[in-house]
Amino acid sequence: MPRTLSWDPLTGKWVRFHSLGDGRFVVETVYDAQALVDQAADIRSQQSKNWHGASHHVGMVPLQDLQEFRRRGCLKDRTELRRWFDEYAKFRTKKGV
Repeated sequence: MPRTLSWDPLTGKWVRFHSLGDGRFVVETVYDAQALVDQAADIRSQQSKNWHGASHHVGMVPLQDLQEFRRRGCLKDRTELRRWFDEYAKFRTKKGV
């Protein structure tokens, strides 16, 4: 059974320790992103279907993924962001991105 090392209610981040029973162990970090998924769905339901206008809210990125994008230097890479939103479509707030 895993042992909780820490939990941050603000970010929903859990850090758990797992003993594998053979002298090895795993430290697992888990984020609860359900509130963000729900918020993205709410925004998506309110978005217009057209693309008229200058700016659009197209998606939400969990903090841990945003930090990874920043670390890799791909925050301004539209192709990389599109790929991420293709894989994690539940975070899109506008269809057709």
